Amino acid sequence: LQPSAMSLEEWIVSMRQLLTAQPVDVASVCNQVNASLELLTGQPIEQLNTALETFDVQHHSAAVLCIIRAKLHIAQLPQPAVDTLVEQTRQFLSSFNGEQIRLLPVPFNDLCHRFVKLLVSRQDALVGVGPMLRAVLTVQRHDAELTGIHCDLCELCLTAKCLKPALQVLDVDINDVRSTVDCREYLLYYYYGGMIYLGLKHYDRAFLMLENAISLQASLVSSIMLEAYKKWLLVGLLCVGRKPQPPKFTSTNQIVRMQYVGNCQAYMELVDAFDKKSPSELRDLANRHESQYRADRNWGLVKQVLTSRIKQNILHLTKTFITLSLSDLASRAAAASPAEAELYLLELIEEKKIFASIDQARQVVTFRDNPEQYASADMLDCVESETKQVMTIDRVLGQMLDKIRTSHAYAAKVAAREGQQQRSGGGGGGGGGGGGGGGGGGGGGMIGSMY
Repeated sequence: LQPSAMSLEEWIVSMRQLLTAQPVDVASVCNQVNASLELLTGQPIEQLNTALETFDVQHHSAAVLCIIRAKLHIAQLPQPAVDTLVEQTRQFLSSFNGEQIRLLPVPFNDLCHRFVKLLVSRQDALVGVGPMLRAVLTVQRHDAELTGIHCDLCELCLTAKCLKPALQVLDVDINDVRSTVDCREYLLYYYYGGMIYLGLKHYDRAFLMLENAISLQASLVSSIMLEAYKKWLLVGLLCVGRKPQPPKFTSTNQIVRMQYVGNCQAYMELVDAFDKKSPSELRDLANRHESQYRADRNWGLVKQVLTSRIKQNILHLTKTFITLSLSDLASRAAAASPAEAELYLLELIEEKKIFASIDQARQVVTFRDNPEQYASADMLDCVESETKQVMTIDRVLGQMLDKIRTSHAYAAKVAAREGQQQRSGGGGGGGGGGGGGGGGGGGGGMIGSMY
């Protein structure tokens, strides 16, 4: 029987049989789970709770997934039932069988998306952070794989203002995207990840995450990509001190570029003026567009950009002067006062962007050379860590290249291109020899471009 034609009791028996069979019929389990939603959403809540109690979460995770997902699909539930549902979902995410749930990525992603939406609406995101982190780590096949629920973990951490748990996932560079991850899940992961790194003031990582979001090849720019682009422009100024260079696809695709430029005019003006205008002129420009920046919730970032412009002036002064009074430093860097200049100077020293000492009695700053001799144990550890990262990247790229070379789709595409070139090269009569030679050269260029 199809699940829609079963009674709830028959469905329970059927799921038990499917999940305890040896070996498990994976196709039948997937079909049963995918077809169960209509049956279960039509059942009373009390009966669904009773059915849930008949299953063991470790042995029957697929069945528990079906029931909880169905409850999350029910539009209106009384408050006690919602409280029960939240606790049931938390317990499920904290203890499900990963081997079973990995076979059901789409319904599991749907459950997680709806659970996050429910927690956010209840202003109770914090209770879901731990279970969702465990869910991500359990369904991953390896730690560098992106799943459809990475974005859910990041959203919960952002909403709960509990950012550090997400770093366990974010700090691992993704090199494999599961085939069931859709564009929205992909974009939200990198957008939310960028915002988390911004909150922790890890600007370099935030810049890379946001750049991944705007690098998605598309003919139309989504609202997520647009918001990521605005933040990417501002973070780029903080990271590199000048207008950031857009990814290749973004800069060469005329339609995409025009959509970004047309919808980010206030940001483009600020970026273009960053290294051309004085800090006071830059501040006036920012104030003119303040309402736009506030509406986008980027005013805090814009203020950091204005501050970084003054810090950049201080950095330039270290290349010209050995000593300066704080009042002279403030005047030359366009800071509001010597006290403000001293504050920015201390921040730059703490960030190890400059090396200096301040004589408080004389109110004089002395700039010094970098004391690092690159011979310490810490520096050796840093070099070793960087070397391991490069070796890992090289290994992953090699695996990806091998995968491309053995791909049937790639082989078929190469064969089709070569056949087309041979036909075009041989059709030139007396000029066929020269045409054939040109075809060979074109084939080499084509293969190189595919890599």
